[in-house]
Amino acid sequence: MQISTIKFSQIEDRIDAEYYKPEYLEVKEKLDKSKGIKFLGDIVNVIMNGVEFRTYSLSGKPYLRVSDIKEVFMDLSDVKYIPENIEFSKNIELLGGDVLTSRSGTLGISAIAPKAGSVISSHLIRISPKKEINSYYLVVFLNSRCGRLQILQKNNGAVVPEINQPSLKSLKIPIPPQSFQQKIEKMVKEAQGKMRSADEKYIEAEEVLNKELGLEDLDLSTQKTFEAKFSEAEDRFDSRYYQPKYKKIIHLLKAGQRKNEFTLYDLDNILTVKRGSLIDDGYYCSTGIPYIRIKDLTYQGVDPTDFAYINEYQAKVGGYETVKEGDQLLTVIGATVGKLCRAPKELDGSFFSNNISRLRLKKEFLNKIDTIYLETALRSPICQSQILRNATQTAQPKLNDAEVRNMSIPILLQPIQQKISSLIQESFQLRQEAKELINRAKQKVEELIEK
Repeated sequence: MQISTIKFSQIEDRIDAEYYKPEYLEVKEKLDKSKGIKFLGDIVNVIMNGVEFRTYSLSGKPYLRVSDIKEVFMDLSDVKYIPENIEFSKNIELLGGDVLTSRSGTLGISAIAPKAGSVISSHLIRISPKKEINSYYLVVFLNSRCGRLQILQKNNGAVVPEINQPSLKSLKIPIPPQSFQQKIEKMVKEAQGKMRSADEKYIEAEEVLNKELGLEDLDLSTQKTFEAKFSEAEDRFDSRYYQPKYKKIIHLLKAGQRKNEFTLYDLDNILTVKRGSLIDDGYYCSTGIPYIRIKDLTYQGVDPTDFAYINEYQAKVGGYETVKEGDQLLTVIGATVGKLCRAPKELDGSFFSNNISRLRLKKEFLNKIDTIYLETALRSPICQSQILRNATQTAQPKLNDAEVRNMSIPILLQPIQQKISSLIQESFQLRQEAKELINRAKQKVEELIEK
């Protein structure tokens, strides 16, 4: 239980107790004492919601969604596209220097917009700053404690957290000298460079894997029309199950095994598969044991930005399954079925959702299969295609544990595993360095407010 005491004169146009949480009042007091404060609405040219599109294409204009926005930078590994011929307001088309923030769902995550010409969804807000405010400084402030807590305080959603444009315009922003803003810009750009280098290392690792598996020239496109023999029929009658690309993968795996290019295993032989726990959100709190949900899994690893935590008492009596370093966490339901992350050491003992399966190497394979290689292989087209093929297409895609266990995975010789693992570790290290730079930039912004 939290208790706040405020004067009647401090009451604004909100009378809900949540609005006056101690941490919100603390931030307000700090900003009221700080010099050079302006409202966000006074230092921007445009604040504009995006538009909802449901028709995607293989190419066209990048269409950015809430799932693509991460702290400071966008993650475009799963970006969607909309056809060029679709008409929309030019106000939702991004320009250089724009900042994006999430309007609903996970509130208050802000990022530098990617290249001009992208289009945003209705759950994102485009912020176009005036010249007096540096975009890089602004995005760091919005992600700092003082920025994000202001956004969370102004949540006006009931079931789903949400912030509207008037509330966003009322955020208080400290305007430091241009020299300070430029110093923050330099740090963010350095972090941006490290992120690009990290992406390059990861792509290099994927290229090594694809070459070793013979995937370089394999056409895995979806065909609109095709035939399948009656003798090929299994216990599935949906046409997508018999797409020719799946035959190609089966043929490739069998051919590679015959040539001793790799060892082919069913996942059931090398891994244990365990579903997580459904934990009621009534047990969520701001500290305790992390509870990993689907939205915390990204293509760059487990993102702790918006973790739910389970209180210590419930953690002891709940009997929930836990994670340890090297476990693979696989999404088994929903639009992102097949998304997978390796658990880092700092998440040892964390709980995970019932919409996630934990894949853990059996003891006899711990010294034979590198867990980082395993993650890369499970993300490869060979394994992802099996996942998409096996997923039951009901109201939303769904994968049961038996279907996960029956998947096949190629395990390369250890020197190749280690080469791939080394490249991935270099990528992770660069990302960690970028994250540390962003944290230092946020710290400098917060120290400025304290002065």
